Amino acid sequence: MTDIFTVLIQPPQGDSFCWSVDSLAGDIGRVNESPAFALQILMDAWREEARTGRDLVSPETAAEFEALFEIFLGPEVPTDPDGFLLAEDGSVSEPRISAKECYGDRIVGRGMSRGRHYVSLKGDAAAFKRRTAAIITDHKVLDNGPESAFFESTVADARYLAHLAGSVYFRTAFTGHLPYDY
Repeated sequence: MTDIFTVLIQPPQGDSFCWSVDSLAGDIGRVNESPAFALQILMDAWREEARTGRDLVSPETAAEFEALFEIFLGPEVPTDPDGFLLAEDGSVSEPRISAKECYGDRIVGRGMSRGRHYVSLKGDAAAFKRRTAAIITDHKVLDNGPESAFFESTVADARYLAHLAGSVYFRTAFTGHLPYDY
């Protein structure tokens, strides 16, 4: 994915955090102001911290972030090279069922990772909105200009901020928009 913004998150204060985004493309008009953008930024910050080996969240919270990514991006369903679904143990299921027959227009792509084939399914925008409402309890736009925006967001539980022990700076492709939200 192409990075759209640089993100700066200030150290949290209790269950709140202040953050800003700066456009890498210059003047883009107004930045998306939805609470979903705040959750996407928290998810991406967690992923950035996990990549450095500094995963500071509990295993339960890490599992929740993983689930949020799957809700947002859509699940990957394992298949054989011919597009037939695999059983949980990796064997070909009997009777053979094609992923296309089972999932139809929910399939948005195919791929292979670590020698395993899969189909990618659409994300669930409605489920992501519900999770956003449960996690982001307050969201304020402090300033929204043509190239940058500043926010203050509050979460339902400070555990969602555990990975933000200090200031965090990174690039993101997230924009606050939800795929397949139509």
